[in-house]
Amino acid sequence: MKKLALFTLLFFAVASLLISTSAVAQINKAALSTGSHKVQLGDVRIHYVVSGHGPLLFDSALGWGFSTVFHQNAFKPLEKRFTMVYVEVRGNGESSLPTDLNEMNLSDFAGDIADE
Repeated sequence: MKKLALFTLLFFAVASLLISTSAVAQINKAALSTGSHKVQLGDVRIHYVVSGHGPLLFDSALGWGFSTVFHQNAFKPLEKRFTMVYVEVRGNGESSLPTDLNEMNLSDFAGDIADE
């Protein structure tokens, strides 16, 4: 059962790894220090948390209004081998909403977390 749980965690972590972020593209080494950080993308402030050490592994809170706190707790074991970067897309967790609420759609979410 532990192997299945670890596999599930790794599956979601690897799936999240496939997402590189515009926000993360702006992150320099200093911003990869452990802790909570924010980066401004246009009129939206993106919140992300860095934890652990090792190769970078990105995770994004998926869904409407969720923070990455659940993932931070669930993926804690991965932080022994990876530097986890937990990204909260617009309107999720501590990330801000856009001025134009029409920009709250999956395309704009992807724009926040995909290198364009």
